[in-house]
Amino acid sequence: MTVTRKIWQILTPNQRRAAAMLMVLIFIGMGLETLGIGMVIPALALMAQGDPAVRYPSLAPRLNRLGNPSRKEVVVWGMLVLIGTAFSKAEFLTFLAWQQSRFVCRLQAELSQRLLALYLRQPHCFTCSGIRRS
Repeated sequence: MTVTRKIWQILTPNQRRAAAMLMVLIFIGMGLETLGIGMVIPALALMAQGDPAVRYPSLAPRLNRLGNPSRKEVVVWGMLVLIGTAFSKAEFLTFLAWQQSRFVCRLQAELSQRLLALYLRQPHCFTCSGIRRS
């Protein structure tokens, strides 16, 4: 039996649901991290290159719909989108860290209680320990 399967069997059904939900949140966080890293190269290209409508003709209709903004305005909006994404990612990752620590603390407390209760229910036979009384 694998370690993961043994750990899964130790968990109660509520803890399993919480662990599954935590895994979903971790995958969302992973997607946000990937999005944040993936936005860096276009942001650098936007700042370093000239007019995006000339460089990328497929963007021209979209820029025309936005009122044909200047290069400076496009760069400012691009940086605001990058900062907004980074801020949203940071907020979500803070929430994720809080949820993870909450799950682990509750799990530790419950497992400790279950182990103590199991220990206290064990039969205690002090005369069987081989210690002689004089």
